[in-house]
Amino acid sequence: MADGEAMKHIERRRQPRYTVSVGFLEIADRTLKVDNVSEDGVGFYTDAALPLVEGEKHQAFLVLQNLEDQFEIPVGFEVRRRIEDYVGAAITYQAPYHRAMVLDFIKANAD
Repeated sequence: MADGEAMKHIERRRQPRYTVSVGFLEIADRTLKVDNVSEDGVGFYTDAALPLVEGEKHQAFLVLQNLEDQFEIPVGFEVRRRIEDYVGAAITYQAPYHRAMVLDFIKANAD
């Protein structure tokens, strides 16, 4: 990129993304802060110690918590994009009711 030129990524999404400050992703014995989540996607921050490459598929736990509840939801995710330490991924659920749990949680707790 040229100096002063901002990186811009435009992507059409089927569902809105909700910013959450109460979630993280557990993968490979690491806890990664979730920045935003939707019905079928998640954005989170990683570090160089956990190299995630576009197109890779992984298993993890999506952990959402507030003052009263904590949900640990097993998910599969596929890395869609990585920009420095930020990762955008598509998620799949192991049980159909997990999707509803995530939607209910983010509607009640989105920033």
